[in-house]
Amino acid sequence: MGSKTIGTSLFAAVLALALATPATAGTTRSNVYRFADGSQVAGAWSVLTTTDAGARMTLQTSELPAGHSVSVWWIIFNAPQNCTHPEGGLRCGPGDLPPFGGDDSAVTSIAYAAGHVIGGSGQATFAGRLATGDTKGAVFGPGLVNPTTADIHLLVRDQGEKDPGSESRSFSACNPTCTILQASPHEQ
Repeated sequence: MGSKTIGTSLFAAVLALALATPATAGTTRSNVYRFADGSQVAGAWSVLTTTDAGARMTLQTSELPAGHSVSVWWIIFNAPQNCTHPEGGLRCGPGDLPPFGGDDSAVTSIAYAAGHVIGGSGQATFAGRLATGDTKGAVFGPGLVNPTTADIHLLVRDQGEKDPGSESRSFSACNPTCTILQASPHEQ
């Protein structure tokens, strides 16, 4: 077998592998911040990976209330270039979301990512995936439409003390009220 044939075969194999793998915008890592004052939670982080097929996240944090049901939510800005309410050094903020007066030119959505009851240490790791166009866990909006260019903020929310009848996947199931504890923004 000549070197030209080997080179051509190797090129064809690399090209086939590249075409079989979804395009990746990449992986970003972000700190986790207390929602109340914007200060960083020591040692807490999140990682977001996006492809044309969707997004996946892992969030590791602490300082969570033991015995409470805590959930993580995708806050999605599918067209961040259209955001008009930057906040805290980020190009998109709550004012870009329709529930807070936004006109939705940023094509926004809020959807469930993960959740569970917190153990005695107050530490937790959450992981979740969201497929492009999946709206079954969405509070509103079209879900994730442009995964490789969207800004995605992860929101950590205390749903209250564990109630056998409550489900942490619900944005409204709170015992007695819900509190936003932490956030971890990812801009792509």
